[in-house]
Amino acid sequence: MKIFLLIFLSILKTGFAQYFATCDGLTLFNTAGQVAYVNWPEEGISDTFCTYIFKAPINYYLRANISYYLAGTSPSCNYNQYVAVSIDNMPNWDGYNRFCGYRSNDDPLVVNSIANELKLGISSSYSDQFVSVSIEILPLEQGNCDCSWNPRRRIINGVDASPNEFIAHVGFKATVGSFQQSFCGGTIISQFYAITAAHCIANINDIYGISNVIMRVGSFNITAPLEADTVYAEEYLLESAVHHENYNNPQNANDIGIVKTSNYIRFTRGVGPACLPFLYEGFFVPDGSTLTAVGFGSTEYALDAEYDTNSWILKKVALYVESSLANDCTNDDVVCTVGAQYEYTRGDSCTRDSGGAVYGYINNRYFDFGIISRGVDCGGINSHSYNMYTVYYLNWIQSQTENIFLCDLR
Repeated sequence: MKIFLLIFLSILKTGFAQYFATCDGLTLFNTAGQVAYVNWPEEGISDTFCTYIFKAPINYYLRANISYYLAGTSPSCNYNQYVAVSIDNMPNWDGYNRFCGYRSNDDPLVVNSIANELKLGISSSYSDQFVSVSIEILPLEQGNCDCSWNPRRRIINGVDASPNEFIAHVGFKATVGSFQQSFCGGTIISQFYAITAAHCIANINDIYGISNVIMRVGSFNITAPLEADTVYAEEYLLESAVHHENYNNPQNANDIGIVKTSNYIRFTRGVGPACLPFLYEGFFVPDGSTLTAVGFGSTEYALDAEYDTNSWILKKVALYVESSLANDCTNDDVVCTVGAQYEYTRGDSCTRDSGGAVYGYINNRYFDFGIISRGVDCGGINSHSYNMYTVYYLNWIQSQTENIFLCDLR
């Protein structure tokens, strides 16, 4: 039996500030391998001020072939003579590029979307100029996918991360009465899924009710109103939360879980998936290796929650792999870490960092090597942390995300 995949591509025209406000319409395509055209081939344009938004299903990306003849030379284009390109369909055109000059159909400008959304704006007021565009849908494959990109290249004794330095990090918040409470972190692995610690979600329905939990992505300040956070910050409701079937509490064995969002996560320059360590299957991170823990958790350890000090700003801290810290640090499913020693404390992950990632930085990419699980002494002089070793759980992660594309850079 042959199964045909139905691909949907919608082209939505919306207003762009004061210039792109003369077009309004929607075109829906539903043919596999669809190609869409705008003013193709080389149709003249006059008094054109239009925005086109292209959307494809998840697990696909868009490629635009753009030819144009517009006054000026990129990037110093005339104020109303250019093609605007947003490879992630950001609202208000944050981070877009503009192009002008001349590119023929034989040598077009080729632009790939970050994920499954792309936005173009065409501005021209001269009849002897043209812009022509063809858009094609292509499947994500291991040879053309990307992960853990850094658009800008404190945990205990940590330092502030740059805004959106860790594009895959998420924070979970629950509505409790009239308040929102931040309680754990997680890591995006696809446009619907994020991994976290099992103890963060094992009793999520009993404690909060899953409908009262949101996942914020692209955040730098987890408590700020969404509109006051980074331009990439968005919030998603959860559809489901599943923990490992052999999770054991209080020992926190198999402390890994996965959540699915109700709507797909829009990938942008500041939001995207972590690199999962498929390249390192069968490999264990050696002692002395440096990993980076990320989180919104406590910056000081306190026995009494009343005196606990939270970091609402995303922080990072360098930790070092050390398997001799305890007998169970030699287990295949665990990677133990310890931070640099200060006068009375050590760098460490702590309360509410649970579920976030400890990353290894390799070839300019952050690979998720661990899921923050539990710790001893939380930043004290004898502190160390236990992290679920992501490599060990790759098969489990794949079993929970069937038919979902996971970029592994192999």
